[in-house]
Amino acid sequence: MHVLAIFISTKLSRNSAFTHLINPELELPRQEQIKLLQIQMAHPKPHAILIPYPYQGHVTPMINLSISLASRGFTITFVQIEFIHYFISKAQNLPAAADHADFFGEARKSGLDIRYTTISDGFPVEFDRDVNFEEVWESMLRDFPDRVDEIVVETMKADESAPETTWPRPPFLLIADTFYTWPATIAKQHDMVYVSLWTEPAIVFSLNYHLELLTQNGHFPYNGKDSSLDL
Repeated sequence: MHVLAIFISTKLSRNSAFTHLINPELELPRQEQIKLLQIQMAHPKPHAILIPYPYQGHVTPMINLSISLASRGFTITFVQIEFIHYFISKAQNLPAAADHADFFGEARKSGLDIRYTTISDGFPVEFDRDVNFEEVWESMLRDFPDRVDEIVVETMKADESAPETTWPRPPFLLIADTFYTWPATIAKQHDMVYVSLWTEPAIVFSLNYHLELLTQNGHFPYNGKDSSLDL
């Protein structure tokens, strides 16, 4: 079982009202309890835009988080990368339209407000991303953030123009995989709360974070008799 460690990058502290919306079991100071009530009374329900990293081990935890947040009253927009959606649809013998194979059909039937859309990574769905790894990720670093920005703008405008929406607009969150480099910039541009989601065990994050320290102390690379170490 993976440990889901959420690292908050901007505008969100452990004791904030938004954190309580994500995890209502946290105990809040009285001032934060009042703030939470004010948010719930003054705003429509918060709207979270979730963007997973395009690998199964990253997509599945993001799906689980989407359902968990939606069950706590969030509106969710789940942004799936197009080629991932295509191959899931193909594996399930479903049409490739975005209203199929979106994982959330049963959740919506139960009343959860989860919306689903796709986004292109800039390449045809049949393009071999493993063979052309460097080309793909150069494009993801250079061009993909602009596509995400367009979806964020469209999503926020759609919520503001909805008949049931009242002013002020609902608070927006951008929840993206920690491996992405651009989310904090986009969130800041649109005055959003940004949540960085680490989908692997916390120890893996710690090892990567302290890699320089491990190297300085001679723990990495492995110094045993073998030239490599299988973990």
